[in-house]
Amino acid sequence: MKKRPREPKPLLPFLASATGPALIKHLASCNTTVRSQSLRLLQSWLASESEQLSDSDIKKLWKGLFYCLWHADKTPNQLALINRLTNLFLSLQPSLSLEFFRGFLVTLRREWPGIDRLRLDKFYLLIRRFVKALFELMRLKKWDVDVLGEYLGVLENDGFLAEDKLQGMG
Repeated sequence: MKKRPREPKPLLPFLASATGPALIKHLASCNTTVRSQSLRLLQSWLASESEQLSDSDIKKLWKGLFYCLWHADKTPNQLALINRLTNLFLSLQPSLSLEFFRGFLVTLRREWPGIDRLRLDKFYLLIRRFVKALFELMRLKKWDVDVLGEYLGVLENDGFLAEDKLQGMG
């Protein structure tokens, strides 16, 4: 018997108009359906976004995404979410993807001390997949020296040699 292709579920009524802070709160929701639909809404919004977001908006967005992964239980759900995040990173406009990557690094450094041992593996996987996506992005950009320099600068300044007071443990 042939299966019919699944149509995406309609958005929950309160999510249809969610923007900004409300959307970020929904990303960090305990409810799996709300998180999933919020992520879908975020993906469509970011894909159409052509201008750069502010630094504080990216940090807020990544805090919501961090807790979206925090609440994801069971390995298949975690893998699916991490794949969606890395695919989102690869699909963004160049300047937005650079800020998205910077927000990823800053958020992990900020939230790292609070990750318990039971959730550590999923965040290690997120880091590994983001590094893999970074190499994939460089391959797609044909290892352009300027693009490579921008991302290495972000890694250096916001990851390895950051001058903020956040603990980079681990």
